[in-house]
Amino acid sequence: MTQPAELVGRWVRLRADSTWGDTLHYLADGRILGSVGHPVPASARWGVRPGPGGSPEFCTADEKEGYCQTFRFEGHVMVLGGGPSGPSYFRRAP
Repeated sequence: MTQPAELVGRWVRLRADSTWGDTLHYLADGRILGSVGHPVPASARWGVRPGPGGSPEFCTADEKEGYCQTFRFEGHVMVLGGGPSGPSYFRRAP
C-alpha cells in the first residue's frame, strides 16, 4: 500500500447531524492519529491500493481488522465508499 501525498494530513468528517467533527490525521508513514472525540487504536494504519476493478481503494486497519473502500473527490471533499452506512465525507482540517 502507498500513502499518497494528497491524502496525508488532517481530515474532518461530516457527521450524521450535518456538523463537521471527528478529526483524523493521516501520516505519511501510514499511521493514523485520532482526536479527543474520535480516538483510534495506536496500531491503526492507512493506505491506498489498487482495487479489484483497477480503481484505487482507501484502506484502514488495526491489529484486529481491516477494511478497504473506494474513494473519490467531489471538489475539495473526499468521499469514502458506500459500505453498510452509506458514504463518508471528509474535508481538509485547518
